[in-house]
Amino acid sequence: MDYGDTFHMRAHRIAGYLGDEWFGAPGNLIDGSDARITRDDGAQMWTRLIQRGAGRNRQTRILISPTFGDSAHFVPNLDAGRTEITIGTARSDEQIARDIRKRFLPAYLQSYEAAHAKQLAWELELANRQEFAQRLGAIIDAHKPGHTSYWLFGETPHRGQFRINGATVEMQFELPHDEAEHLLRFAADLTTA
Repeated sequence: MDYGDTFHMRAHRIAGYLGDEWFGAPGNLIDGSDARITRDDGAQMWTRLIQRGAGRNRQTRILISPTFGDSAHFVPNLDAGRTEITIGTARSDEQIARDIRKRFLPAYLQSYEAAHAKQLAWELELANRQEFAQRLGAIIDAHKPGHTSYWLFGETPHRGQFRINGATVEMQFELPHDEAEHLLRFAADLTTA
């Protein structure tokens, strides 16, 4: 068993002590000194084995840092969320997990959950906009069959453009999107534009 395998096994054990919702997995760095611990809702932390100091003062530590790969939506403030925990033969995996829960998880999970809720709200807004665009497009197509139309979202949920046969019509509208009178009014404006 090599160095990386040993560290990954330790990460699995630490995750087990964090609770049933956490699990360990190998990292993706070549040196094998990284592993990740993931919660079942997607929260993820990287654990990296590092050494500080020199000679007899050298300490082996685990650096714990939040990360989400390519997703920028869930990255909290690293300065507030990362920590190093000194490890050694005298410190058990359960003690390390206790330190993680005490020193790292409170700030990290609060930041993660707030960002996660914001992301879910944005995804719901996008779904609502898409539904609005489809319904509006269907009304326009019913009035003018064969017209190619699509909705181009603006920077805010209250503004956008509709394109019909190459002509772009910009409109301002009010929420909620799902009121039939809004759809009919905008469709009438667009089909006469």
